[in-house]
Amino acid sequence: AQCIKWKEKYPVVSENQRATGDAPVNVYGFIRALSDKAHEGSLTAVSNGACCVAGSQAWHIKQGSRFIINNAVASMGYGLPAAIGLCVSGKRQMEKAPGNVPGAASAEKAYPDTICLEGDGSIMMNLQELQTVVTNRLPIKLFLINNQGYHSIRITQSNIFSEHTRVGIGPESGDLSFPSFEKLAGAFGWPYLAARRQSEMDEVIGRALATEGFVFCEIFTDTQQVWEPKSSAKRLPDGTLVSPPLEDLAPFLPREEVLGNLFVKPLNS
Repeated sequence: AQCIKWKEKYPVVSENQRATGDAPVNVYGFIRALSDKAHEGSLTAVSNGACCVAGSQAWHIKQGSRFIINNAVASMGYGLPAAIGLCVSGKRQMEKAPGNVPGAASAEKAYPDTICLEGDGSIMMNLQELQTVVTNRLPIKLFLINNQGYHSIRITQSNIFSEHTRVGIGPESGDLSFPSFEKLAGAFGWPYLAARRQSEMDEVIGRALATEGFVFCEIFTDTQQVWEPKSSAKRLPDGTLVSPPLEDLAPFLPREEVLGNLFVKPLNS
């Protein structure tokens, strides 16, 4: 009963995160929307960063589904090879090559979805596996979360360092860049879809899941998005950084509210 109260009071995905509009896609709203539209019995593999953090928090697992994650390991490049393994072990290859355009036409048998959540940084470690999917006719729906680089590093640097200190993040740090994934998808023969704003998200997810065979779907997410709730360092008014206990997660609640949620009184309260 208490857990139900907490879930109602502190929802992982809020209505604002799922609202439509011209804003970049909110990653929590996207992952919940994708999991809501995925079919029962679907197989999902997720990579690190946004896929891992927001994925583990916001994904709704349905009857007969599997959600495979390398949580706490965070090996970059994990998602696509893991999805290939899921698809093959689940015997979900297309039995017949779908014409001259890979992934574009109907396969002989339709199986529940095999979904891959990847990041724009992570997929750069294993781009060659896009061809593995084509060669083996694997009906994988690849959703690429494009947050302009290494967003977990961006969040950490924003939280701890000054706003002028940005290294190894993406275009704004000036030392890291990425190719056009639309062109890459075309080079490997993948059908391509994209959602650049909240208002496009639901339609694009539906089209991707309805595509027979494999499809590359790029989701452009908000680069100001933070992971929440999250264990995080807290900056005091004098600039000092402290590590709060595990029950005190960011975004930080007033101390009275934290204590009101605890059954055991902390030693230092």
